[in-house]
Amino acid sequence: MESTVNVAGAALHLPVLNFKELELLREDMGGNIDGLIKKFLEKLPVRIDAICAAAESGDLEALVAEAHRLKGGSRSLGADALAEYCSVLERLGKQGDHHQARQYVVPLQESARLLHRELDQLLLHGNE
Repeated sequence: MESTVNVAGAALHLPVLNFKELELLREDMGGNIDGLIKKFLEKLPVRIDAICAAAESGDLEALVAEAHRLKGGSRSLGADALAEYCSVLERLGKQGDHHQARQYVVPLQESARLLHRELDQLLLHGNE
């Protein structure tokens, strides 16, 4: 499944879950990454809430830190669309543009919802 990420007026078509990246991680971790996925999913709502709250309140320092943190975990799992939203939010926070950052809150939440669904399916059925 792909997600369209709009960045500065340009639409990027990125996979919700990049299975090639996920397979590389699986190889690096010696096979089973279910525990890692479960831990990511456990923390995902907390991270999303923190990013959204920081964007809404204008807490740019928290926005940069939380977006950076989630970006790294997302990239590791191959969550390309979510990682790109985090990258944009991190950049906007560094630029001091909390008004623009607020426009990415709903798309970030939707991207996280789609990713959560994909990862749940992966845990339930494996990488068939």
